[in-house]
Amino acid sequence: MLPGIGDREGTGGEFLEASLDEVAFRFHGRVFLDRVPTWLPDTPEALQGVAQCSVLAEAVAVFAGDTDEPWLPDQLTRFFNLRPEVSAACVSSPDAERAMVFTRRTRRVRSIRPSLARSASHKDSGAPVPGVEQVL
Repeated sequence: MLPGIGDREGTGGEFLEASLDEVAFRFHGRVFLDRVPTWLPDTPEALQGVAQCSVLAEAVAVFAGDTDEPWLPDQLTRFFNLRPEVSAACVSSPDAERAMVFTRRTRRVRSIRPSLARSASHKDSGAPVPGVEQVL
């Protein structure tokens, strides 16, 4: 049972939003959810912008839409070019049953250790390489 849904049937969007709330809860507030991110007007066609999840220096755009569309990598490449502050994008089915994560291609991977992520020596030194990498 998802928080906020109770015993009633929820719509697809409610399940996705409840899942995001669960992530924020499980990480004890270290994941910040922005329900009205600045990139919302640049949401790719056929996707619905849901939220931005931010932690340390990383920002993940969360979209609802069809995860099987063959044009997703091309659309997200354009989105990443418009929004360099976004490091990854998650496309989830509205019912939160299926999801795909796309990351911005970079020449160097940032550290995921919090103690290193803030130091200058572990930040990206190269410009983003056009395109996205799909992580399943």
